[in-house]
Parts: sequence; structure tokens; C-alpha cells
Amino acid sequence: MTFKMKRYISHAFIHLILLSITMITVIPLLWMITTSLKTPDNVMRMPPQWIPDPITLDSYYEAFTVQPLTRSLINSLLIALANVFGTLLFSSMAAFAFAKLRFRGKNLVFMILLTSLTVPSQVTLIPMYVAYSRIGWVDTYLPLILPNVLLNAYGVFMIRQFMAGVPDAYMEAARIDGAGYARIFCVIYLPLCKQILITLGLYNFINSWNNFLTPLVMLNSTEKFTVSLLLSTYKVMYNINWSLLMAASTVSVLPTMILFFLAQKHFVEGITVAGVKG
Repeated sequence: MTFKMKRYISHAFIHLILLSITMITVIPLLWMITTSLKTPDNVMRMPPQWIPDPITLDSYYEAFTVQPLTRSLINSLLIALANVFGTLLFSSMAAFAFAKLRFRGKNLVFMILLTSLTVPSQVTLIPMYVAYSRIGWVDTYLPLILPNVLLNAYGVFMIRQFMAGVPDAYMEAARIDGAGYARIFCVIYLPLCKQILITLGLYNFINSWNNFLTPLVMLNSTEKFTVSLLLSTYKVMYNINWSLLMAASTVSVLPTMILFFLAQKHFVEGITVAGVKG
């Protein structure tokens, strides 16, 4: 067997594996969309229908008119945007301090910050709920935003690893020209970290949008539900309207899909740069 033939077979095998993984990922998404276009009577029809007959948009109409889906989408969007911009601001400032400034105990504080990554959020959920209930934060959006914004160890670590690889000559030249730390941070280091910030922002948006456990514990009012929490209310004990549930689920995944496709290039470049710098 020639080298060219071996190379062709290996490439065909790799593409076959990638195609199989793609099908495993895409088929549930396609089934969700087709189910949302079916009538309730055809959802459990055997054999299953991949192409609905008839095609109806009644489930989408019901999701936006009968159920408070629009309000929950707005709630999730506001929480996600607050998490993204807050995390990028505070994490980048902390990362700049850890990467370029000198102060006593810097390495110790950074190691303690990284240690928090080893603690699962489920472990601290009940103590945090007790603390938030005593200060009146339960049934508000503050527990969903402030902890992620003010203490995002992963974001600080990710940006810090990149900033540490930026030559100190940039900051020294700016200091000679009379620039302060705030100006150096805003004018020099933030533009250099554009790819990392976009990657971290996309990552935080998806995590915040898909977060279910924390809103389940912290939110009580239906009008304050996030979209992931609202979808759980579509399931009742003896009856599930699968068409309605799939229609609402399809709408809920659209923002993250659109955002990922728009920022896909920057996301891939950010992951690559982070891996090289790290």
C-alpha cells in the first residue's frame, strides 16, 4: 500500500468519525425543531415523522401569547449581559494586577483565587442562599450576577495568562511617557486582549443563559424566571405538551447559536491564543 493510499484512508477514517459525532450532535436539534412544528396528536405517532404533516406554528404562537416566554427571554438576556460586561471589566482589572503589578502577597492571593475553582458551586449553594436571604437578595437578580462578576476565578486566570505573556516593554515605555496604570490598562492591554475578552464573554454568556440551578433556588416570582427555569414549568406530572415545550426550547437556543456563529472566528482564535500564551 502506497503512502498516498494510506493517507487517503486515514483522512477518510477521520472524516467518518467527525461526521458521526456531528450527526449525534445535530439529530437531537433537528428532532426538537420538527417536534415544535407538529400538532400534539402527531408528536407520539409511530413510526416517527421527521417531516411534520401538517406543519403548524400554533406551538410558537402559544409560547409567546399564553406562556410568559418573552418576559423570561428578556430576563435571561439582561442577566447574561450584566454577567458578561461585569466579568470582563472586573476580571481584566484583576488579571492586569496579577500579571503586571507588584504588591506583597500577590502570588498567595492568586493561588487562593485558583483554589476556589476546585470547589463545586453546589457545595456553596445552601450557605449562599442563607446569606442572601438574610440581606434580602432572594427573589432578586443580584445572586445571579454579583458573585459571577466579582469572583470569576476562571476569567481572571484566563486573562492573566495572556497578559503575562505580553512584554513588559510596553508598560515601561508608557510609564516613561507619563501614562498611569489606568491609561496603560485601557489603551495598551485591553486592545491586545481583544480575542481573549471575546472568548471569555461568549463563554460567560452561554453559561449564564443556560444556568438553571441557581435561578431555581434564588427566584420565586414567575415574572422573574429565566428562560431555562421557565422551560421546567412546562412539564407537569400527568401531561406534557411536547410541541409547546420544543417550540419554547427552539426559541431559547437561538440567541446562543446566533451569538456563537457571529463570534465563531474570534472564539476559535481566542482559544488558540490562550493555549499558546498559557
